[in-house]
Amino acid sequence: MFVAGFVTGCGGAIEGPRTAAVNLTWDAPSQNAYDTKLIDIAGYRVYFGKTPLTHPNSVMIFGTAATAGIGDLRCERSVYLAVAAFNIYWYRSSYSNEF
Repeated sequence: MFVAGFVTGCGGAIEGPRTAAVNLTWDAPSQNAYDTKLIDIAGYRVYFGKTPLTHPNSVMIFGTAATAGIGDLRCERSVYLAVAAFNIYWYRSSYSNEF
């Protein structure tokens, strides 16, 4: 699953902690891990955290739209994100490449 993001915010001279948002899009999967047609996708979960390969936070996206927006991120910190799909039985796919 390819994930791309666009960060907004953090510009200008504003005093105090500044926040940003990231808008993500990804290629929706079309097949299960065993090359069978994917027909039961229920949504996605976007995982994120401040260190690589550590994602203590997440946002659930229900439905098949392959986009998400995450706001209120601190400007002075790096954020690492990954996406996983889940089906109607709550089985989760492996993580996408980290962004």
